[in-house]
Amino acid sequence: VQDGIDGEVEVSVVRELSYASQQDTGLAQSIASAGWLQDNLDSREEEAVKWLSRTVFMGPAVASSTFYLDWVQDGIDDGLEVGAIKAMYEISYRKTELASALLGMPFLKSIEPPDVVALWVLRWLASSDSGQIFQRVMSSPVMRDGITDELAPVVATLPGVTEANPALIDTLLDPSRVMLETRTIDLPLSGKVVLAIIRTSPGVSRSIDLLERAVRSIESMLDAPLPTNYVGLLFEDAVPWHSGGVNSGTNITIRPEYDADDGSYEANEAGHLIAHEVAHYYWTGNADWIDEGIGELLGTLVEHDRTGRPVEARNWPCPFVRTIAELEALEPEQAADEFACNYSLGERFFLDLLRVHGKEQFLLGLRELYAKSQMREEADGPSGTALTV
Repeated sequence: VQDGIDGEVEVSVVRELSYASQQDTGLAQSIASAGWLQDNLDSREEEAVKWLSRTVFMGPAVASSTFYLDWVQDGIDDGLEVGAIKAMYEISYRKTELASALLGMPFLKSIEPPDVVALWVLRWLASSDSGQIFQRVMSSPVMRDGITDELAPVVATLPGVTEANPALIDTLLDPSRVMLETRTIDLPLSGKVVLAIIRTSPGVSRSIDLLERAVRSIESMLDAPLPTNYVGLLFEDAVPWHSGGVNSGTNITIRPEYDADDGSYEANEAGHLIAHEVAHYYWTGNADWIDEGIGELLGTLVEHDRTGRPVEARNWPCPFVRTIAELEALEPEQAADEFACNYSLGERFFLDLLRVHGKEQFLLGLRELYAKSQMREEADGPSGTALTV
């Protein structure tokens, strides 16, 4: 402030602190005195101040406990910490008592990618219509004892499990029945990414290798950072009946029979299926034939590079419509037989482009298409442009 107000970041910080001071002058003064606010400000620090200040209005005690966490006191170093602070605001907005309870739990002593996902899942549970599920989760013994770093990846699976197989919730929240395997990797564009596999029965060691290969290969092919720094894979019967796997946004879930290395059909398809679901971190929210077709082709390319498997169509031809335009007009529900045409026609469309233009030119076009999908236009809202035919 003394050396001049140079930009909107500094104006924003002063404005947010002034709002907080209307609710709790002492706490606002403490935040303003933080060492990391005394020098040049950056956008991460601005975001941290914004969500801390707004949490003051939800509950000064929650804001104070958040502010005095060690990883807040020593400086806002990355987007993970900002994400955690924002999640605490969102939780306190809905259930202040939940926010207070979480702040004393072991998993918030430091912040890792699964911790932030777990916070957003708890925020979703606290605000969802499924109040019974929330009470069931929060009353479990392991939650009363406090979420640990080992439990955070399990909590991250709850949205998909709640939708597909809520009977699994009690099993997943029993540490004696869950096995967790983690690996931290460094990607050329994405930096540090945490991989986790969650199981309730023994699996095979190659599954996490297949997951790492898929993440690395798809980042390279799309030449774009992975849109998440945490990829959790749950092997469980918690997917729609018509599917082998699903990407819920918070994690991937795949049927446990694919966690195998025994020469079975499922073992042979595991690499393709894992890569398809990883692709959905990039490809989501567009016309279904785009997201599913690209997911299928990327899965095929990943497996071609790994095993030499031919690059060819892997889905039955669509018997319901002749063209993609007709498929878009049909708009089949996911559970309908016709939905499989999104995989079939989408896969063949992009496979044809690959064959006509060659892999190098095809990937250049695919990267441009992905960039287009991420462009935020006024009519599209915050998630980007929804691509269609």
